[in-house]
Amino acid sequence: MLLGVLLAGVVVDVLGYVAWVLFLGKMEAALWTGYTNINFFGGFILGFVSVGLYAAIRPRYGPGPKTAVLSGLLCCFALGVIPMLIDAFWHGLLLPVWFLAIAFGTVFVIVVIATLAGDWVYNGWFRTCVSEKHHTR
Repeated sequence: MLLGVLLAGVVVDVLGYVAWVLFLGKMEAALWTGYTNINFFGGFILGFVSVGLYAAIRPRYGPGPKTAVLSGLLCCFALGVIPMLIDAFWHGLLLPVWFLAIAFGTVFVIVVIATLAGDWVYNGWFRTCVSEKHHTR
């Protein structure tokens, strides 16, 4: 599972950086000063939570991409939408709603892709290595 978490964290960080630069371009530059260490570690935390949630719900929903997508969506909702709504209620909307919609749509796609990558390592590659190790005696 550790390799899946690391891969998911790298995918979130790399795709997140590319998406912010490509999709939001000038808005990103106007609103933030750049890609910081907090975002870098936040990507790994997001990858850890999404793959950990996948491992937790996998026995009930079964292995595979459907469960990985569900885990990614639940993770984004819990770690993205709910805190944004709390912050908007507490401080008011500081950013335009359309910008938040684009940002969260991008994050949803990135986290789902990262969770699918973690699922691939967790179910595919890892399971194959373990089963080959036990069958070669």
